[in-house]
Amino acid sequence: MDVVFEVGGETFAVAEPQATILAENLLILSKSEFATAPEPAVLLGADDDWRDGARAVAESIEATLVDRSTDPLHLEGGAADATYCVLRLMVGLDKDGGAGLRDALGVPVTRSPAASRGSGMIDPLRHLSRPELLELLVILFVLAVLTVVLGFAWTGTWWVLAPAIAGLLGLRVATTRTSGRLAWTVASVVWWGIFLVPAAVLVTLVGLLVVAILNS
Repeated sequence: MDVVFEVGGETFAVAEPQATILAENLLILSKSEFATAPEPAVLLGADDDWRDGARAVAESIEATLVDRSTDPLHLEGGAADATYCVLRLMVGLDKDGGAGLRDALGVPVTRSPAASRGSGMIDPLRHLSRPELLELLVILFVLAVLTVVLGFAWTGTWWVLAPAIAGLLGLRVATTRTSGRLAWTVASVVWWGIFLVPAAVLVTLVGLLVVAILNS
């Protein structure tokens, strides 16, 4: 059977094997310590709200499987945060069930205003993964190479357009993947500026190589 979860009015059916693994991992997470905990567990915070939520979801999943119930399990607050962290680490999730639930929880599930004020919690900051950061740096380096080439071969206007493009890249990253729009916009422009030096060296070496080949 499937275990049905409800997030923001949408329902997601998770197959029994995956739901069982989810429940086991939630129980483990509820008892974990933060001293050596890797990402993303450390983003949950130090209070016990998510621990209680993780334990409650795990027990609800087990009860649903035992009773063969079809009632959806509602996720919010600490329970939603803990479930999302576990789903992020699970592989082989089906697209419409576990993966859909994970993606629905990817945008933090907000509590009611009264509950949020009472707990004093704020949404955890989102961070780029290493592959995502590497992807951004590669794009900025390619942009730096294009700046060196087009800045001289095409028009000087490119020296104005290029940093603007770099800033927009950082803004898009901060909007879709992480937090801190201003910080990422400025950081992207700075990285682009730093990459201009190796980009200029690379373009020069390639140019000398082409000239040597043509003259040989």
